[in-house]
Amino acid sequence: MKHIKGLLNKLLLKKIIMKKQLLIFAIFTCLTFISYAQPINIYQPTGTPTFGRATNDSLSYYINLGHSPFSVKRIDNSNTITQVCDLPAMTNQMLFNNDKGIYKTSSGFSLYDGSSHSAIPTATLPATYPFNAINEDFFHIGTNTYFQNGKDIFKTNFSSISSIQTLYTSTAAVLNPTYCGITKMYNTGNSIYFVESGDPFIPNPNLLKRIDLTTGNVTIIDTIASTALGIPKIVRSNSLYYSVGSSASHPFGEVKKADDNGVVSILYEVTNADNSILSVLGVLPSGVVCYTSQNILVLISGGTITPLNHNVATSPLPRVSFLNGKSTNMLVYFQAYDSLTVSPPKDALWVTDGTLAGTQKVISKNDYYSGAASFGDANSSISSVVCGDDLYFPGQQTVSSQLNLFYVNGSNYTYTINTSFNSAQQLYKNPDGGIYMKGSPVLGQFAVYKTTCSAVSAIEESKSSNMSFDLFPNPSNGQITINLSDKIDNGKLTVLNLLGEMIYSEIMNGQATILNLNLNSGLYFISLDNNGQTTTKKIIVE
Repeated sequence: MKHIKGLLNKLLLKKIIMKKQLLIFAIFTCLTFISYAQPINIYQPTGTPTFGRATNDSLSYYINLGHSPFSVKRIDNSNTITQVCDLPAMTNQMLFNNDKGIYKTSSGFSLYDGSSHSAIPTATLPATYPFNAINEDFFHIGTNTYFQNGKDIFKTNFSSISSIQTLYTSTAAVLNPTYCGITKMYNTGNSIYFVESGDPFIPNPNLLKRIDLTTGNVTIIDTIASTALGIPKIVRSNSLYYSVGSSASHPFGEVKKADDNGVVSILYEVTNADNSILSVLGVLPSGVVCYTSQNILVLISGGTITPLNHNVATSPLPRVSFLNGKSTNMLVYFQAYDSLTVSPPKDALWVTDGTLAGTQKVISKNDYYSGAASFGDANSSISSVVCGDDLYFPGQQTVSSQLNLFYVNGSNYTYTINTSFNSAQQLYKNPDGGIYMKGSPVLGQFAVYKTTCSAVSAIEESKSSNMSFDLFPNPSNGQITINLSDKIDNGKLTVLNLLGEMIYSEIMNGQATILNLNLNSGLYFISLDNNGQTTTKKIIVE
C-alpha cells in the first residue's frame, strides 16, 4: 500500500511539474512572438457606412452607426459584434456601460436602461448651451459611470432616470453663465479632483476641489493661480500631481501631490524666477517632470530640481513648446522644438526618462506635424494610448497629410506610421490590451480597427555588471524574497505585467526585501534600478 501511495505521489508530482513546464513554455512562446501588430479591420458594415460617436466601458468598445437604423453596436474582447439598441438618429455624444447608456438627441438626452428608452428631463441633465455636452473625462467604476458637463458632476448606473445623481454643481460667481466651469475631473480611486473656475471679470479664486466617493463630501483642497488654470494635472499611483502656478504666497510656483485621501504634499517650491514652474508634464518613478517659464525641462525629486536641458543650441533638447505630456511606466513623452537652428521653429516628439542622457528626440519635424497630436490623461476624439512604455496616437506627418496612427516603441524609440487607413480617432484601450479606434479604409467608408499592445517585446531580462539580485521562490504564490549582492540606498523596484504596465513599485533600501503581491497567475518582471544601473528578472506567479 505504501508503495502504491508513493507511486501515486510521484505521478502527481510529475504532473504538477509538467503543468508548470507547459505554463512556462506557453508564456515564453507568447513572449517571443508578440511584437508590433498592424491594426486589423474588425468591423466594417456593408455599403458606405458612417459612424457617429464611439465610447467604451471597462471591457468593450461601443460604436454608433451613422445611418439607418442608427444602432449602437458593442465589440467585445473577442471581436464579437452585438447590437445593443437602436437610436432615433446618429449621435455625436453617448456613454455606455454594461450595455446601458445615455445618448444625445436633437431635443436633449435620453437614457437606455437595457430594454427601453426614456427622455431625460432637462432638470436632471441640461440640454442647452453651454452645458449640453458630456465632457471626455468620464470614467467607470464597476457598473457606475461618472461624467461632467462643465457645471455639474454626475453619477449613474443607467438603470433608470432616477439613478442619475448630481454629485456637485458649480457655485462659482459669474456674470456670464458660459464662464462657469469645471475644467476637468481626475479620478484617483476613491476621489474625484477637479478645478472650478468662475467669471474672469469677477474676483474669483480657482479652487481645486475633491469629492469623496464613499461619503459624497466635497472639500476645497487648494487654490490654483490663473497662470496654472487649464494646465493639465497628472494621476499616478492613486495621487494627483499638479502645479499651482504663481501667486503672492508662492510667486514662482509650487509642485504638489494630493493623495487619494485628500492629503496634500509640497514636492517643490520654487524660490527664484529662473525656474518658475509652469506645468507638470509627467510623473516617473524617479520624480516629476516639469516645464518652466524659461522653457527648461526639469526633474523634481527628493526636494531638488535638476535641469534636463539648458535652452541653448548645443543642448539635446532646445525648447519645450507644449504644456502637456504623456506618462508611461518609465517615460514621459512631450512636444518640443526640433532644433533652434530651424527658422521658423518646428516641433518634434521627444521623450525623457528623467535624465539628461535619456532625453531624446523620437520623431523629427520631417515626420511630425504638431497640430494633430494630442497628449494628456483625458479621453478625446484624438487621443493617445499607452501600453507599457509604448505610445499610440493619431497624428499627421505634414499639415496637409492624412490623420494616421503613429506607434512609438518605448524600448528603442523606433516608430511606425500606419498608412493602411486614415482618420484614426477615438482610441480606447481595454484591460486585455486591445486598442480600438475608428478609421477610414478608403474615402467615404469607415470601419473599426483593433491592434494589441506590443510592450511585451520591449521587456527582457537584463543584468547590470554593478548590481545583481536573487529572487525566490520562482515560481511563487506572490510572496517573493529579493536579496541583493550589495546594499543600496533609494533603489527603485518595480513590478511589470506582460503588457509592460507597472503594477507595483517601491523604494528599496538595504540588501533584502519581501514582496507580498496579490497577482493573477502568469509571468511578471521585477526590475531594480540603482543610480542608473538596472537589472530585470522574470518571475512566475501560480
